[in-house]
Amino acid sequence: MTALRCISFTDKGFALARRLAAALEGTAVRCGGDVTLAGWTAEGFEQAKALVFVGAAGIAVRACAPCLKSKDVDPAVVAVDECARFAVPLVSGHLGGANDLARQIAALCGAQAVITTATDANGVFAVDSWAVRQGCTVRPVGGIKTVSAKLLAGEQIRLRSDWPIKGSPPAGVLPVTDGPCDVHLTLAAPAEGEREPLRVIPKILLAGIGCRKGTPMADIEAAVLAALQRAGADPLAVKGAGTRSAGTLPGPRVGVYHLLPGGPGGPAGRFYRFRICAQNRRHRQRLRAQRRGGGGHTDLTKTGGKGSHRGIGPAALLAGLAVAI
Repeated sequence: MTALRCISFTDKGFALARRLAAALEGTAVRCGGDVTLAGWTAEGFEQAKALVFVGAAGIAVRACAPCLKSKDVDPAVVAVDECARFAVPLVSGHLGGANDLARQIAALCGAQAVITTATDANGVFAVDSWAVRQGCTVRPVGGIKTVSAKLLAGEQIRLRSDWPIKGSPPAGVLPVTDGPCDVHLTLAAPAEGEREPLRVIPKILLAGIGCRKGTPMADIEAAVLAALQRAGADPLAVKGAGTRSAGTLPGPRVGVYHLLPGGPGGPAGRFYRFRICAQNRRHRQRLRAQRRGGGGHTDLTKTGGKGSHRGIGPAALLAGLAVAI
């Protein structure tokens, strides 16, 4: 998967596209010949994290329209005029990072970032932007609009966290320890049948897997999901999974697997091999150090905090498999 892809339509635009791609570690192409706008855009929506159209914003809008699914799965889309005067985020401004990408592009080429999201325009706390910068997932996505609407109307939102909160909260955010809330920072899966607040879910859980060599992947998936259910944890909180011996898991000898819970059209809890790192001694030492750490904290004033990892539930034991979260 390419993180960023740029497309252009003229010689001047292609020069800017190549400049941006070089600075942002992406790729650049010029539309024409074998490169069709519709084909490039459709492929980019499936395989890239960000798309940059160097040309008219209207071209980008028309190209992206058939590909749009949901703000939590669509890539960031930014349009930049070929004279590098304006950088306009068009899709996934917060969750996909298009607003931040537009600011990056503006800084690189002297353009002006044209940010139109209401929370940014009014200087109001954007819970989805904050969640992304903290490495968290937000569910349900529709709840973002409800929370933002309250803040934009000058109302307070109640935020409950399963961890102590450090620092002063932004304007309009009231930390609470119990009772109803608008935003809940948690690892817990939603209770069935209950009206849930907007959940901000840190991706900090690791699944430790013990199994025999050649164990089917479907059995591993079932064991991990059973362990998560016993722990009351949301699969969206899983950052990765691993085993001490790479040879016990099917597939290449990488030893680390990434659980990607299903999005629109995808099966929940499906595993995909993800080449994070080999399970070597240094990696195991780092994981042990994380497990020995104290309780983490949440800082609403920072954008890169790290929590510590500890066991949160009993191991799930299924026919030759053991999984601990």
